[in-house]
This record gives sequence, structure tokens and C-alpha cells, in this order.
Amino acid sequence: MSSFLRHSSDLMEELISSERDYQFVENHMREMMNTNPWNPELTGFKIGKIYRINHPENWKKYVERKKEIAAEVVDENETFVKELRLYHGSPYVEKIVAEGFRIDESKNGHFGKGIYFAEDSSKSNYYTLGGSGHPCPVHKTHTCGECERKMLLCIVALGKQYVVDKFGSKQADCVTKRNSGYHTLRGAKGQSIDNTEHIIYDQRQAYPQFLIVYKATYSS
Repeated sequence: MSSFLRHSSDLMEELISSERDYQFVENHMREMMNTNPWNPELTGFKIGKIYRINHPENWKKYVERKKEIAAEVVDENETFVKELRLYHGSPYVEKIVAEGFRIDESKNGHFGKGIYFAEDSSKSNYYTLGGSGHPCPVHKTHTCGECERKMLLCIVALGKQYVVDKFGSKQADCVTKRNSGYHTLRGAKGQSIDNTEHIIYDQRQAYPQFLIVYKATYSS
């Protein structure tokens, strides 16, 4: 049984470095650190702590939504709901851990009002401070390597994806309109999009599995 199906009475369970889950998250985070135009000087991560998130109520909602998606899949070649582990950077990760993701508190992004996830840990690193216009409040720079950052590694039920290769907020309608047949939007890396991102418009489709506390390292 996968470790993220186990739950304890504590909302967050600190992992020790010898645990399999700790090593998986650490390696995954570093392997998925790709070139990002917003963090061109990023060279790595110094991980401080990793927590496994145990929230039975939110996990139940995630499983229920996954069942709904499975029931909507009509392609005989699709025998399971596709899931990916994806990163989410935000200054409000503690609130997300406690309450789950909230569509009503999300901002309008390049693909409308949804919850955004990245395949690349380096992209989510940029948003741990709040994104554009939000440098480190202490050192007034986006390349702060002194202050701790927090990032989530989540399991996301993708279902059938509507794939685009350029930005456009109205493209969300192709997913959110009634009986669209799509469950998520994928902005594919290409000429217009620097890093692949996945957007959900139903907050139940993502469950934060791990909270990573770390410091970013930069070349200058």
C-alpha cells in the first residue's frame, strides 16, 4: 500500500531522512529542478524538513472526485484515472494543509480562475514567495537563499486533459463548461509556455501529500 494512504491522528507527520518517503521526495524535488526563466540563477535546494500530510477528510473528497472522473471516462482504452505528483508553491501552504485547496480563494491566472500545479519544482519555487511582485519580505529579492521556503508535493487527478500551447484565460471554458468531457487543462511547454503546468477547476482533484521546508540556493 502506498504511504500516502496511511493516516495518523496528527495533521502533519515529520519524516526522518532514512525513510523511503523522505528520500523519494528529496530526489524527486531535485530531479524536477529544470531551467526556469524566472529563476535563472537557481542552482539547487537545501531541504530542512519534510512532512507527510494526514488529512482523512480531504483525502476522502479526493477519492470521491476521482471516482466521479472514472465514471465520466467513456474511452474503452482508459481503465484508470491518470494521476501525477505535481508541485504547488504558495506563501499560504499551512492554510492549504489545514483546509485543502480553495477555488474561491484562487486568483485569475493565465488559464483563468483555477488551482495551478507545476511538473518542475523550480517553477513552484518562484511562487513560494507569492510570484511576480513578491520578493522575500526580509531581503527584498526573489533570489533569497537565507530564508526558509515551503512547497507542496501533491497528488492530482488529471482525468481527460484539454491541452493548449499558448496562454488564454478563456481556454478554461473548454474544461469548465457543462458536459465538456475534460477534467483539467494542461499548458504544454513550447514556444509560448516555458514550463508545463496543470490546472484544475474542482478543488477536490488535488490532495497535498507532502510539505517540504527548504532553502533555495543561487549562483549569485
